[in-house]
Amino acid sequence: MKRFFLITVLFWIAVSPSYAQQENKVADWYAALRTADRDAISSVLTDDAKVLIKSLQVVQTKQEYIDALDTWEEIVDDLQLSYSADRVDAERIVAVVCYQFASNAFTNRETFTFEEGKIAQLFQEKIKDGC
Repeated sequence: MKRFFLITVLFWIAVSPSYAQQENKVADWYAALRTADRDAISSVLTDDAKVLIKSLQVVQTKQEYIDALDTWEEIVDDLQLSYSADRVDAERIVAVVCYQFASNAFTNRETFTFEEGKIAQLFQEKIKDGC
């Protein structure tokens, strides 16, 4: 029993920094999104990252997503953004996100998948109007 406990503790010590790093990447993602900070967004994504936006039925590469921030930057000034995130497993975090603008609001479920400590895939799905 002691051996099992020791193995469990050592496992959590080994993976905890990775979990914390991933959770920090999610926080960094939303902080950068609030201001359309292209450099910060680029730094949290893997080079071959994909962003899947279900409502638009598009899949964007990292560069395509960053290029599309020109449009986002025009509307982000009045954005109120809040989220709560839960770990699904060692490689995924799911966030429920409220995007509230002066003229409308909606709630997304956003699933982050990680590789080597960075976001490799982000799946965004609108789950309701309002927050």
